[in-house]
Amino acid sequence: MSAERQPPIPEQHKVRHTRTSGVWFAVVVFAVLLVFLLIFIVQNERPVDITFLGLHGRLQLGVALLLAALVGVLLAILAAVARMAQLRAVAKRHRLADSSAAASSGPGSSGAGSSGAGSSGAGSSGPAAPAGSRQ
Repeated sequence: MSAERQPPIPEQHKVRHTRTSGVWFAVVVFAVLLVFLLIFIVQNERPVDITFLGLHGRLQLGVALLLAALVGVLLAILAAVARMAQLRAVAKRHRLADSSAAASSGPGSSGAGSSGAGSSGAGSSGPAAPAGSRQ
């Protein structure tokens, strides 16, 4: 009963999360991951024979596993970049189609309302909405 409720903190005194605080959080997380990775490599220092496409080599087990993981990450990034390029091309095609439709209908055209209600207008309005909502 001795605990009293504190008054709410005024809006100007609240600390907001910023991009910089997010970057610092990411730096700390990645530093901890790096320490764990270094421990993993040091604890798995037994040399192993590696053979790939006729090439032979000898690496520490931890380093070999790290290189395999890095190749996997690079392949995933390559797939993501290809997908982003594909989506950008589709978005550009939709923007060009929307701008040409808007230019052809014009402000003084009497058919402007009927062209937007057609089946082609309904199909292009879905993907075009996110492109137009950018700031």
